[in-house]
Amino acid sequence: MRVRLSPRDRRALVVCAVAIGTILMVGRGVPALLRWESAAEASAAEIQHEVLRAEIGLVRLPSVLDSLDARGVRLENIAPALFGGESPDAAASALASWLSRVAARSSSELGALYVETDSASVGVFAPVAVRGDLVTDVTGLTAFLLEVERGPAMLAVRQLTIEQPEPGLGDGRMERLHVAFKVEGLALCGGILGEQN
Repeated sequence: MRVRLSPRDRRALVVCAVAIGTILMVGRGVPALLRWESAAEASAAEIQHEVLRAEIGLVRLPSVLDSLDARGVRLENIAPALFGGESPDAAASALASWLSRVAARSSSELGALYVETDSASVGVFAPVAVRGDLVTDVTGLTAFLLEVERGPAMLAVRQLTIEQPEPGLGDGRMERLHVAFKVEGLALCGGILGEQN
């Protein structure tokens, strides 16, 4: 059986269908459009902020370059006073090698050397230390400490223990001192410097 709609009912049906479609489109489309517009505004504001930061950076660029040049000059001035190496371990090894040569020049018998580095340090500068012991006399100890103090690098003797195992030696025998020491310094890492002499 076919239902016949009157022209008035057809108009009402069309109007209702258009109204439902409009409600659905407005109900779903407008919030989506508003979200898109909000995201676009936020993106534009962020881009505008980045452009402003870039413009400020361009204005400050000459002073930053001057500051970089000044820091480079200061680094070049301080670099000779630091031990260098590709890593803190390499710099500590260079320090140990240098201390070995100092001991030889001071006529001291050098024992074992132990390098210490700070594995937590990050950056160009790293603290390094070398512990060791040597057997020498007062003259050799003085020469060793004097060369460490006046050496090519800024170093600090943080620990120094001196023992005389045989204090009752006669006048004809040379005194022998057992010395334990710890020497600390600051390393410039990254291959900027070579080994100290």
